[in-house]
Amino acid sequence: MANHADNTQVKSQTRGSTGKKVAIVVAAILGVIVVYCALLVGSVLQAKKHLTQAVSIVQSANIGSDMTSGLTALTGKTAQLQQETKAARSQTDGIVWRIGTVIPYFGDDLSAARTAVTALDTVSNDVIPTVFDSLTSLQNNSAAGNTLDIKSLSSAANAIVKANAAVQTQSKALENAPTPHIGKVRDALSTGKTLFAKLADQSDQISKVVSMFSQLTNGGEGKYLILVQSNAEAQAAGGVPGSVGSLEVKDGKIVVGEFHSDSEFQLVGNVKGTKQIEDLYAISQFGVNYGGDIRISTVSPNFPIAAKYAAGVWKQQSFGANDTIKGVMSLDPYALQSMLGVLGGVTLSNGVQLDGSNTAHYLSNTVYRDIPDQNQQDAFFKESAHMIMQKVFGSFDANNMLSLIKTMSVLGQQRHLYNVSFADSGKSGWNGELSDDPKQPETGLFVNEMGWTKMDWYAKRNAVVVKTKTNKDGTATWHVKYTIANSMKPEEVQSTPAYITSTFPTSFFEDLISHGNMSDEEKTFANTMVGKAQPGVLWHIYVIEPPAGGSVSGIKVSNNSASQVKEGEQFRSIKSDGREYYTNVGVFIDPGCTATVEYDVTTAAGAADLVFDQTPVPYEPQITYEDDTKQ
Repeated sequence: MANHADNTQVKSQTRGSTGKKVAIVVAAILGVIVVYCALLVGSVLQAKKHLTQAVSIVQSANIGSDMTSGLTALTGKTAQLQQETKAARSQTDGIVWRIGTVIPYFGDDLSAARTAVTALDTVSNDVIPTVFDSLTSLQNNSAAGNTLDIKSLSSAANAIVKANAAVQTQSKALENAPTPHIGKVRDALSTGKTLFAKLADQSDQISKVVSMFSQLTNGGEGKYLILVQSNAEAQAAGGVPGSVGSLEVKDGKIVVGEFHSDSEFQLVGNVKGTKQIEDLYAISQFGVNYGGDIRISTVSPNFPIAAKYAAGVWKQQSFGANDTIKGVMSLDPYALQSMLGVLGGVTLSNGVQLDGSNTAHYLSNTVYRDIPDQNQQDAFFKESAHMIMQKVFGSFDANNMLSLIKTMSVLGQQRHLYNVSFADSGKSGWNGELSDDPKQPETGLFVNEMGWTKMDWYAKRNAVVVKTKTNKDGTATWHVKYTIANSMKPEEVQSTPAYITSTFPTSFFEDLISHGNMSDEEKTFANTMVGKAQPGVLWHIYVIEPPAGGSVSGIKVSNNSASQVKEGEQFRSIKSDGREYYTNVGVFIDPGCTATVEYDVTTAAGAADLVFDQTPVPYEPQITYEDDTKQ
């Protein structure tokens, strides 16, 4: 019995000892957890404190909305910003925070916050100082010689492009950060993403401007063509190139060459590799081989193709036969006006002054009233294009550099300004290349004016893009409604110069059609279309771009014009240069009348919201986006 009692006592003591050990371990673990939680809470509070200060500095400079002005506003605050982001990052990069990122549920919140801190710290240390110093250096060097300093330009461009790459990397990391569970953290991250997305866009625009100028100087000897398009005679990429000149670098300076009016260009043979130009020009659709003509080089909305065509036509002219073409830049009167608004106006030999308030109207409309002789018009366009380009490339100084960058950013985004460098396979900023990314879908409706008029100054265009359905397979359906009004009043037609209302050579095209490769029925239809090209009537063909990875359906046209030819309004699908388009051969819009094109768009599964693209308009684009799926 004694042995049994002793064994029981020993077991009891063992259990007691084990229990104490477990309790001690549990207590130790709890103690560690308490200490860790205290450290984590302290770290979070410190990170929040410094991050709040950093965001406040950035917001005070408005750098997300206007980086060019924001950089100047940050002068004297950069050191403080860097101090705050460094302090915040020292917390989020610490072992306490790293451990926290693997904790279930709350780990996503900590990971997201850590990503945000890293992004802001990268911008404050690696981006803002680099961009600011590069632009300041470029301003100072440009001001010293009253022209672009080539060496400084290339150096600044390289630094800014590198800084922009860092911004885009951080923006993508922030966009892909895990979704926080805590409401306040989630809201803060959402605000941060929005702010950073704006900053990334601003950074990208600055990078594109300096890269565009830098490309003029790179790649050895050769010229850049400059197309000055006319919005008054619309074509898909902008308008008919009324004047074409060149830029080249000589003795370390950018020199503006002689400009030539479109009437100086001779018709040449077809330009290889640009079949789309022929496919999208209505006369070619009638079976007439039109050949190479500088005036139709912009009928494709895919500007790299237009650039290649223009270069091909230039090289077949007597004045361009020996030129090496490095790329093509294009501006329209609205772009010229906007740039003169920054740089100051020019006075031409006939006394006409063009500035930031009247250039677009004068070059698109008034000139045809003031100068009725076509030869004098051509001379005026050549002189004005040359003088404005000299102003652009010879008037940089410390006061206008940042303003010009800001202006050109908007012009590039709205298709008033294009830049294609053949040295980098046409991947320059604002090269007008249509999107081929199913995740970033776009649809475009582009205009080609066929009546040989300057009537598109009176064309008022607006678009309404509505998201109508989110489908079970992840795709989305959108409805596009595009309205074009002819704002010229019927009673104005007779009092308006014929060069504006119509110069269409009916007999010339009837002769071309008679020799065209088409049936008698097709010839009758073509002659009917040509016969409708009356003074004051807009003759448009439309080109619809489906989104990459998506589709277009249900295209219809409504038109209250007496001149309409319904057969010509019908759309057909064509494939050209690896893309699908929908196009027609004629929507006629009488003075005071309106036509509307409507169609449905389906975007790829998981795609972002649909973006609408169009032929540039000489006023603020009228595009409205709506979402009926949220009602």
